[in-house]
Amino acid sequence: MARITENLSAEQELKELKKELTKIKDEIEREELFLKIAKQELRIEANKKNEIANHEEKPEKRYQTDDTTIEALSDLEVNNPNGILVFRDELVGLFAFLEKDGGLGKTFFLEGWNGTGSYQIDRIGRGKQFIPNHCLTVMGGIQPDKLIKYLEPAIKGLGNDGFIQRFQLLVYPDAETWEYVDRIPDKDARSAVHSIFEGIDELNEVSLYDIGANISDNYNKTPYFLFSDDAQNIFKEWMTWLHKEKIPNEEHPIIQEHLSKYPKLLAGLALLFHVIDGINLGSVGGVSKSAIEMAIEWCDYLETHARRIYGLVLHSSNFRASILANKLKIFPESDKWRTDGFSAREVFRKNWKSLTDMQNIYEALDILNDACWVHIEEVEATVKGGRPTKRYWINPKIYEMS
Repeated sequence: MARITENLSAEQELKELKKELTKIKDEIEREELFLKIAKQELRIEANKKNEIANHEEKPEKRYQTDDTTIEALSDLEVNNPNGILVFRDELVGLFAFLEKDGGLGKTFFLEGWNGTGSYQIDRIGRGKQFIPNHCLTVMGGIQPDKLIKYLEPAIKGLGNDGFIQRFQLLVYPDAETWEYVDRIPDKDARSAVHSIFEGIDELNEVSLYDIGANISDNYNKTPYFLFSDDAQNIFKEWMTWLHKEKIPNEEHPIIQEHLSKYPKLLAGLALLFHVIDGINLGSVGGVSKSAIEMAIEWCDYLETHARRIYGLVLHSSNFRASILANKLKIFPESDKWRTDGFSAREVFRKNWKSLTDMQNIYEALDILNDACWVHIEEVEATVKGGRPTKRYWINPKIYEMS
């Protein structure tokens, strides 16, 4: 009953707007009123669709899945046009799954990155299936040494399909010193976050128009936002700087490829911040200057983490040297490695993570030698023959470091 009353009042308001239109002569005022009328008509149409939908049997609304096949995931997308989050606590399993069958699963995920296109599936067994809005999000964690396996082919140009570069919200934080904390959660902060998620989830065509979205047209199948004039100028300057200065002067191609996807990241973050303002404040018009400035700060922050992650391979020798240094530093004073030295072969036998290849071990030891963490002693061949070898002695001063 409330919905019917709401629609009647909306139709009455539409009539009043059309009456007012006949009285206005100023072209600018008429154009503004035309826009109001168009939005009101769309609002009425959306309310009618919602009324019909409320009486129909609805498929289960889903937000995420933890373990799925491509076929089951496509079924979820058909019934959830806002997209699906694929959450894996350990992304290694997902990456391995996507490489099966010649990487068909990875292709499906790559296609779902933009979140704005459709996807047609034709199978003899399953028949035809159409996903009107193919939109996928991936969230999870991975250990640095396991990520290297997937970074190396991309960085070296072998198997570089742009998959890794599409993970834009990458973070690689420093490990914090453990500290026991026993306190209740911040309920106000938690409630504020929950209300944001709920507000975004409840958005529809009508509520998007109410907070300033533009009407869908021949080029945009859904309501859309434009930058405000101030924000557009900032975006233009940032884009020019990115493509004329930032990317061309970047040394590593993989970083260039990653940064080339930042315009979408910047626009997406700015839109998200703007929509949150709209939910909290009401009509906000075009994407604001403050929203894009906040998005630029986020991009700068995320870039530092992306560089650190790609550096696992770009500077992998340093990474392996740091692993070996940490291993050497914890040996007790009586350990034979401290008293008698050690060989590269002995490091290999330890089977430490990222130190399972002799060439990598030699490179790590050379770096530690340059940093004065170890000293290299050339050992001549014995009378029985054989080749000269190297023995490594740990600098005792490293144990005095905090």
